[in-house]
Order: sequence, then structure tokens, then C-alpha cells
Amino acid sequence: MMKRIIRICVGAALLAAAGCGAERAGGPAGGASASVAPEMSVEVMPLDKLADIPNPGTGQADPRLVEALLPGFEGSVQDEHVPAAGVRLPVRDLKSRFISLRQSSTASYRSPGDVCDRWTTGLWRALIAGFGRAPGAQLAVTTLDAPLPSIKERREKMERLQKGQKVETSYRGLDFSEAIITAPAPTLERLGDARLPPACKRMTPVFRTPGATTAAVEPIAVEPLGNGATAYRIVEADGVATHWVEIVRLPGHLLEIRIPNQAPGPPGDMTERLQRVARAAHERAAAKLR
Repeated sequence: MMKRIIRICVGAALLAAAGCGAERAGGPAGGASASVAPEMSVEVMPLDKLADIPNPGTGQADPRLVEALLPGFEGSVQDEHVPAAGVRLPVRDLKSRFISLRQSSTASYRSPGDVCDRWTTGLWRALIAGFGRAPGAQLAVTTLDAPLPSIKERREKMERLQKGQKVETSYRGLDFSEAIITAPAPTLERLGDARLPPACKRMTPVFRTPGATTAAVEPIAVEPLGNGATAYRIVEADGVATHWVEIVRLPGHLLEIRIPNQAPGPPGDMTERLQRVARAAHERAAAKLR
């Protein structure tokens, strides 16, 4: 149930954002997690009502954008309660959860002049906040996650634990969100600008983990994709990495993958996992948006 609560707390408002777990960056990326859940209020909605939140923009986006989003990836699937969706800008209701429910991996940090928002909370927020009235701008967004065990399966595991028996705790999949943006060329150029502002090297987490006083955006070297790819992770001062992000440029589009730290963490290198998701997302988008 924890995964669903995190999703809802992030979706409480369109411009709200939250950290979704933490990993010690000093060890192997993707290794054992040191997760600390931030304290925040949670509004719980019936799962069957989440998809009914009205479109806050001027209309549905080109259906090809939604079709270009990944429906599944290595055990992770699109959330049946919050299906992928697209919207044409401008967004009229900034309190709408229509988009934010579909972005599970936003993070909230303060920087001088908030110049790092595009890096921390995602291109979708930057598009809405800074370029939302650009003619022709459209956004499609989705969240993929690993299906939770059934109630019966969880009960059986608890019973085995109570008896002192060994319980399988293998990771079931990867949680991440994906966004695809199309807009006039000047807007895409500004959104996709890979130059990191100096302020993003020293940010203040809004929801602090114990001992964390600052956070930094750290670039990650990744393989070329599309018309260019940029990747980075967000690391707090105590060595905790909270997010991995990759942005891929396609003709007339930007694609963004955002992965929060996983709890329990998946095996392997998170940077390598990020690139695998980005490759799959790029392959599908390139085929669907010809």
C-alpha cells in the first residue's frame, strides 16, 4: 500500500512535489537503500476515481503522444487506475491532479530564483509554469510501476515471517514516470537546454532527510540517443541519491524518464537501469511519432 500512498501524496496538487525514498550514493548505485519517508499530509482517494480527475487544459493531446509512451517495461506496467493521458496547454487549473498523479518521481528543492525547478520537478512542470501559453505545446505523461502482491500473498508472507521462515524479497520491477512533450522549436530548445545552472550544485531540500542540508544535480554520462540525451541524478549532502533522470531529444519532441530511488532497491546499477528504460522509451516513441 505504501506505493499507492506515495503516488497520491505527490499528486495532491499539480505543482506539488515530494521525494520518494533515498539511496546512499557512496555505495554502489542501486544497492541497499537507506530510505526515509518525508512527513507530509496525504489525501486518500478511492482508486477507481483517480482516472476521473478532469483534464485541466484546453483539450486532449494528439493521441499519438499517448500511444508513444511505454505501456510496460521489465515487469513494470502502466497503472490501471491512472492511465496514461495527454493534455494541450495552457493548463487552466493549477491545482488539478490530472498530470501530477501520473508523475510519481518529482522532487522538491529550493534554489535561488528557483532556476533548478526544471531539473528537480521535471520538464512537465517547467512547461506548465514557464511555457504554458506557447501555441502548440502538448504533454503526454504516464507512470509505470511493479504490481503490488495480492492481499493473500502478503498475508502468507507475513505468516511465514512470524514462523521464522525465509521469505522471498526479490525486487518485482521498477517504478518510474515518462513524459513526452511537443511544442514549437524555441520552446523545445529552452526546455531541453542541458546547461546546468551553478545554483543547482547547492539546493535546499524542502522535505529533508535527517542530516541533509543541501542537494546537488550531478550530471551522468550516458550513451547517445535520438538527437541527443542528457542524464543526471539528484544527491543530497549526506550522500543520499534520490532521483535519476534522462532527457532524450527527438525531432519535434522531448522525452523525459524520471526514476525515484526504489525501496527496496533493485539490484544492479541505477544509471544502467535508467539507460535501459530510456532506450526502450526512445525506440517506442521514435516508431510511433514518425
